[in-house]
Formats: sequence, C-alpha cells, structure tokens
Amino acid sequence: MLNRAFRVVVLSSFLISIGMHTAVLQAAAWARMTVDFARRDTVAVSLEKTFDGRHPCPICRALKTTGSPASLTPAPTHSRLAFVAPTAAPNAARVASFWGVASPPLPLLQSAVFPFAPPPKAVLS
Repeated sequence: MLNRAFRVVVLSSFLISIGMHTAVLQAAAWARMTVDFARRDTVAVSLEKTFDGRHPCPICRALKTTGSPASLTPAPTHSRLAFVAPTAAPNAARVASFWGVASPPLPLLQSAVFPFAPPPKAVLS
C-alpha cells in the first residue's frame, strides 16, 4: 500500500512539474465550452467558437495569464570544457557545441591524438 502511494506521489509530482495540469485544465475548459456553445448552435459552429480564440471562458483566461512552463528561462550553461580525454579529442568540438561550452583550441587537440611526424622507416623494416 505504501509503495503504491509513493508511486502516485512521484507520478503526480512529475506530471505537475512538466505542466500537465495546465493541459488537463485546458482540455476540460474546451470540452465545457463546446458543450455550452452546442446548446445554442450546431456542433460545427460550437467547435469553431471554442477554438477561434475570440470566445474565451474564465478558465481559458486564467490559464493564459499564468503562462506555461515552457516560458521559463533555461539554466545558464558553463563557458569552459573542464576536461577532454585524448581518445575523445577529434569529437570534442562537436560535443562541446552540443553542450554549449567552449572547445579547446584545435592544435592542442590534434597534438594529443596524432603524432607530429611518422616514425622512421628504417626502424620498421
């Protein structure tokens, strides 16, 4: 029983954190508006009035003023790459641009992976 309650709390917290409660409220408001408009007009007209944005209900106005979780500002990104492994050096610029951090200078990366000159041929023969 405690395990089930814990799962419900965790799932509810997750859904609220991603803004699912606003989506559920908006869907309920649209359903209510469609039913209310359908009492006076045809279904096609009631659906048009529901979704045209010119006939908002009090719930729609309240949801519009609260905003959505997507309007929040993202967390700041770090400006430097702290560590680059020598085996990952050729892909470091691509990975650094993906994560929004500055990559180390290219000559440093090339010298970490590739030798400066080929080995002498006399030693290999």
